[in-house]
Amino acid sequence: MTRVPPYLVGFDALLLSLKDVPHRDVVKAITETASRYRDSAIQAQEVVQLMCARVREAPPNHKVPLLYAVDSILKNVAGRYISFFAQRLPDIMRNAHSQGRGKD
Repeated sequence: MTRVPPYLVGFDALLLSLKDVPHRDVVKAITETASRYRDSAIQAQEVVQLMCARVREAPPNHKVPLLYAVDSILKNVAGRYISFFAQRLPDIMRNAHSQGRGKD
């Protein structure tokens, strides 16, 4: 089970609410929440760890909306999120691709 820091419980609820559709308002709220933690290396790292854990744990049809949220953070918040996601994104993308293979 993924450990969720108390200050990220609401953020985690947003991630889990995406399900199989990347609702624009939810992705925007996830991005805005992540932007609040961009100045703290520890908090930004915990945001990335949580998002990557949720992508890994998600059923195949729930991965793409989570990846939309990652993309939004990288494009709209950037900063230290770029290097933190860069460390984990290759594995996350391999995981998403391997679980989705043959499903479409």
